[in-house]
Amino acid sequence: MIFVDEYHYLEFREGRVRYSIDCNKCSSPYEFVTKDTILIEGPPMCTRKGCLEKDDFQITFDGQYKIWQQGLYLVIQNDNEIYYYK
Repeated sequence: MIFVDEYHYLEFREGRVRYSIDCNKCSSPYEFVTKDTILIEGPPMCTRKGCLEKDDFQITFDGQYKIWQQGLYLVIQNDNEIYYYK
């Protein structure tokens, strides 16, 4: 389980999911395949700023994910990880 900190964000807009990895920004096309499952088509397009690692993990989205709201969190889950965005 991973709680996303201040270095990460997630935004769904204009048919693309946008998010950050350290100081780099990434985006990929996505579509809903059911009301609670999205398909993110990767690999993502990312900036290549050459910034230092700020986190213990990196998030790159590619594949099918369950998505739902739980309280104040948006939850995204695949077979390996669960991400909580506040």
